[in-house]
Amino acid sequence: MSFDALEDPRMDRSKTYPLQEIVFLANFAALQGIESWRGIELLGDKHLDFLRRFYLFKEGIPSHQTIGRFFSILKPQSFEAFFMAWSATLSGPSAGKQIAIDGKTSRGSYDTASGKQAIHLLNACAVESGIVLEQLEVGAKTNEITAVPEMIDALDLAGAIISGDALITQKDIADKIIDAKADYNLALKGKHKNLHDEVKYQFDTRKISTASSNYFSETEKSHGRVHERTYETIDVDDKIFPQFSEWKGLKSIGRVSTVVWKQDKETVETRYYLLSYKGAEKFAKSAKGHWAVESMYWILDVTFGEDASRKRKVHAPRNYSLIRKFALNVIRTFKGKLSVPLTNIKSAANPESLTSMLVSSGFAQLEPT
Repeated sequence: MSFDALEDPRMDRSKTYPLQEIVFLANFAALQGIESWRGIELLGDKHLDFLRRFYLFKEGIPSHQTIGRFFSILKPQSFEAFFMAWSATLSGPSAGKQIAIDGKTSRGSYDTASGKQAIHLLNACAVESGIVLEQLEVGAKTNEITAVPEMIDALDLAGAIISGDALITQKDIADKIIDAKADYNLALKGKHKNLHDEVKYQFDTRKISTASSNYFSETEKSHGRVHERTYETIDVDDKIFPQFSEWKGLKSIGRVSTVVWKQDKETVETRYYLLSYKGAEKFAKSAKGHWAVESMYWILDVTFGEDASRKRKVHAPRNYSLIRKFALNVIRTFKGKLSVPLTNIKSAANPESLTSMLVSSGFAQLEPT
């Protein structure tokens, strides 16, 4: 992998340290859980010999001021386009996979002094591999609606199932997904009142055979809780479902009923979905798969310290969120049976493991001189 395609925003006289070296250094630091600009500088000084396996670093390690200034002026659109192309090579074709689209606010990017709002980023994640495919800044959470079509246009989604929360359950988004030759798994909530009530009515007025392909159930035990989930689908057409013609590609509706027992206390939750495919088992896999995006957010916050980050200047919060996702994708590509935090620790302790991780993700070692 080469960062040569990135547009360098600096004037020529300010390019003492090559762009490729600064971005690689930041990735190297993120892989070891280093978040601060000063920490990146100190880590680089300590591991300069290792870094020179991949880049020359003729001028040594840039100062933390230089690193911070660089990421504040780097054009995020160029960086995100590069990231998307690289991630696509890691993930491979989308056919048969699930792509979860969801937004996350970087809470630490809020600046009280200047009144700058925290940035909200829309992410596309390949559920099976955990690889982040794309990032877009959308300002506020409600702006996800207008950004999702742009994300769909940018990605090759043919043959994939696209899942999203109720915010992006919009007719034009369903159109976009079908036109991209993909399927959708779109959640419903009370804001879609008429549609939600009609789907609920369909399930309340019929009994689905437990022996049919429209029924699937599973039971899980974790952290002292027992979860019993029942997934049901109803095949729909224009004769039984009034809104059928309004949703391009619609083939069935889905219901997930979850019962949780903990210390003899029972809680029940029911959710409804619009589906462009049929079958309860397939629905179960995609509905459950979308929840996995929360795991990505947990890792970004706990392992990489995203919510605790205090990067606020210009483009630095958005660009450095992408650096964390670079590191996450490297780990996801390599980690095998280890968790992300354990792989993170292993990379810090073992230079050869770290080298293997970077090489397997497309970084090329320099030829020995």
